[in-house]
Amino acid sequence: MKVLVTGSSGFLGFHIVEKLLRLGFNVIALSRNGTNISHPNLLNVKVDLCSINEISLDEDIDAVFHTAAVVNFDSNSDSMLQITNNNIRATCSLADYVLSSKIKKVIFSSSCSVYKENYVDNKATTEESEVRPVNLYAVSKLAAEWLLRSKLENFSKELVILRYSSIYGIGQRQNSILPIFINQASLNEKLTIFGSGNRIQDYVYVEDVVNANISCLEVGLPFNTVLNIGSGEPVTDRALAAQIKKTWDSSSQIEILDKNINPETILNFSVAKAKNLINYDPVKLKRGLQLYNDLIC
Repeated sequence: MKVLVTGSSGFLGFHIVEKLLRLGFNVIALSRNGTNISHPNLLNVKVDLCSINEISLDEDIDAVFHTAAVVNFDSNSDSMLQITNNNIRATCSLADYVLSSKIKKVIFSSSCSVYKENYVDNKATTEESEVRPVNLYAVSKLAAEWLLRSKLENFSKELVILRYSSIYGIGQRQNSILPIFINQASLNEKLTIFGSGNRIQDYVYVEDVVNANISCLEVGLPFNTVLNIGSGEPVTDRALAAQIKKTWDSSSQIEILDKNINPETILNFSVAKAKNLINYDPVKLKRGLQLYNDLIC
């Protein structure tokens, strides 16, 4: 089977490419910068995704993993233009390419940020929960979902939407709470929590996200199937800090600043649907952090 991976030089795209090659797939890796992998079954293509319809690709591609995206939470005009071009316009170009090709399946990397934020209770967020993005990145992800659905329906294409919680692992961005805590713990520095420490999030190990993508490739699913992909284990900031401290055998102290005057979000992310449809079986945070530690230490 031959597959196309967009955003192949990014965090998730890179891991998907590596796993596909290990499993014997033929892979076309699409990115602006190229993928730093050499393999006989890999073709690296450097191109802006907005220009995909201007290049010639193999006509026998079976499926696309669409991971390419800009992650930016700024609201200035430059960021708005960047996100619009890279997350929405580029997705539109990809959809047009899929329609003109023999490709039958698109697996799109979306985000839990499309859901309405919850500050009230620990009710599980399911695929049927209300969507109400509150920043431009989240808006772009939801817009890309709707764009793919509207473009591809009625054309014998299969569309799967995967909404991820916070992904961690080798290659992740370093400016979010989990890698910041890991860096602090590895240096035995204070693990500083802004707020009460009771904010609840779901953290999913990157290998589980990769496996979910590949499972969607191997299983037939109805058009526009939406699946939550997380660990299914809601964790407070306090508990996250404590587990990282333990895993890294750190002498760090945990400091609660409690200076956050804003309400703190609760994400209890249900993955029951993915478990049922694609046999999804993620590791818990304790195991995922240990696997991560084993790789970087």
